[in-house]
Amino acid sequence: MKTINRLLIMGLMTSSYALSDPIVPKIPSDALGVVQVEQVKIGSLVMLKGMKGTARYVTYDGQGALCEVSPIEFLAGGFSGDRIGIENTADIVMSVYSKSVADHLMNHKEVTSEDYQVALMRTPDSDVVLETGLTLNEGFILHPRSFWSSWWHFDERPLHCTPI
Repeated sequence: MKTINRLLIMGLMTSSYALSDPIVPKIPSDALGVVQVEQVKIGSLVMLKGMKGTARYVTYDGQGALCEVSPIEFLAGGFSGDRIGIENTADIVMSVYSKSVADHLMNHKEVTSEDYQVALMRTPDSDVVLETGLTLNEGFILHPRSFWSSWWHFDERPLHCTPI
């Protein structure tokens, strides 16, 4: 019986590890990078809706190789709730076209949707394009450091773009 339990546990651990292996999002040709938010939880309370997840910023390094900045804390919300509850949802993907947004993410600075031009389709003025998982009615914050450490000024080390 012990052997069967161990095999089941090892099988579950292996399958969950394989499922959690992230797929690298495709960066549009004219974009600087892509933010991919994984493990998104949605909480709704009547008309209020909030989302939280862990993101990564996939871009190119100085030599043109793919790299990522992670983890990035993600929060979003709006008045589009229609029930009471908490649930998981699919990944959120955003394409980054603004050098300012890219620099903020690379230098562990907060990016808030209200400070940039956010769109559903690429326009000459768009800084960020929402590809999947968000609407224009939901504001968001991307923060490339733990909220607690940034509030208390711990862990001021710059994040590095780790090769993928």
